[in-house]
Amino acid sequence: MRLLPPDTVSTLREHLNEQKNFDLGEACRLLGETFKQLRRFYVCIDALDECNEENRGEFLRSLSKITKECSSIRTFLTAGRHIDWKELMKRNPGLGSFDHMLLEVQPEDIRIYVSHEIDIDVNGDCMDGKLRSEILERIVDNSDGI
Repeated sequence: MRLLPPDTVSTLREHLNEQKNFDLGEACRLLGETFKQLRRFYVCIDALDECNEENRGEFLRSLSKITKECSSIRTFLTAGRHIDWKELMKRNPGLGSFDHMLLEVQPEDIRIYVSHEIDIDVNGDCMDGKLRSEILERIVDNSDGI
């Protein structure tokens, strides 16, 4: 079974050979054609809040358009707590219905993660126990569930 339509393959090859970038409209068209070939396709976008607002809006409008055209797409988006999900979905109705969950990391989970990262740090031998404890305490105390 061929996943990519022949037109999409030739366009991808042309861009690759000529080292050309895609414009957003062309990229969306190719994605839409490809998604229509699939029974189900999942798109996961992590850390949406890290995208600047102008690009985020353009990206979501494009994703919304593709999602409207291809019923096989299911989207999963993550972002920090400061994103207003209801407003985001109101401005991008093509993304469909959504469930909103607030996930918070527990301080002990952050402590375990940071401790592990310190352990595997190639410069870890430059750190004494006091500095290690201070780093852990400051990061955990200022994490605020993120």
